[in-house]
Amino acid sequence: MRKRRIHTALLIVILAVAAFLRLGWPGITEFKYDEATMVRLALGLLDKGIWPTHGLTSSLILPHPPLTAYLVAIPLLFGRSPALAVLFFGALGVLAVWLTYVLSKKYFDERVGLLAAALVATAPWAIFYSRKIWSQNVPAITVVFFLALCGLVVARRRELVAWVLIALGALMGLHLGGAAFAIILLLVLVLYPRTWKTMFPPDEPFVRRFQWVAVGLAGFLVLMAPYVVEFTSGSTSLSDVLDRAGESVEQE
Repeated sequence: MRKRRIHTALLIVILAVAAFLRLGWPGITEFKYDEATMVRLALGLLDKGIWPTHGLTSSLILPHPPLTAYLVAIPLLFGRSPALAVLFFGALGVLAVWLTYVLSKKYFDERVGLLAAALVATAPWAIFYSRKIWSQNVPAITVVFFLALCGLVVARRRELVAWVLIALGALMGLHLGGAAFAIILLLVLVLYPRTWKTMFPPDEPFVRRFQWVAVGLAGFLVLMAPYVVEFTSGSTSLSDVLDRAGESVEQE
C-alpha cells in the first residue's frame, strides 16, 4: 500500500511538472505564418461557416489535410485569443504524458511507466511542440494509436481495431506524414499474422466478424472526408499538384 501511494505521488508530481511546462506563459509560444493560418481557418469555420478542406501546403505543393484547423476551432469557441489554442494543445500534451505512463505500465511495469512519463514530461522538444498551435502531430493521438495497436496484437481485444483505424485517420488528418502509421500497421499485420484472426474471428457470424473493422473504417472516412472533398470538388487537382511538384524539383 505504501509503495502504491509513493507511485501515485510520483505520477502526480510528473503530471504537475508537465502541466507547468506546457500551460505556463502561453503568450511566449511561437506564432508565425503556419500558426496564423490555422487560426484563420478555424475562425473561418466559427464565424463564417466555411468548412476547411485543406490545411497548410506541404513542401511538395500538396496540401495537408485540415484536421488541425478543426482542433484549433474547439478552444476558439470560448474566445478569439490564440493563447486559448496554445493552452488547449498544451493540455493535450499533458494528456500524452499520462497516456505514455498508461502504455508503459501496462506492457512493462510501474517503474518503466513512471520513467517514460517523466522523460516525456521534461523533454525540451516534446514541450516545445506540445505548445505549438500547428505541428505535424498531436502526441496524445499517437499514443492512443499505439495503445490500441498493442491491445489488439498483445491482448487480442478485437474491438480495439476500431480505435486503431480511427487514430490512424486522425494522424493522417493532421499531416500527410501520418501515412507512416499506416505502414506501421501493415508491418504489424505481416509480422503478427494471428492478428488477422483477432480482427476477423472465423467462428463469428459474418456481420459480427467485420463489425469493429467497419466501425473503424467509418471513423477513418469521417476524419478524412474534408480532405476527400478538397480533391473531388475540384478545389485542388491532383495532376496539377504533381506537375507543380515536378517543376519544383527540377528547379532545385
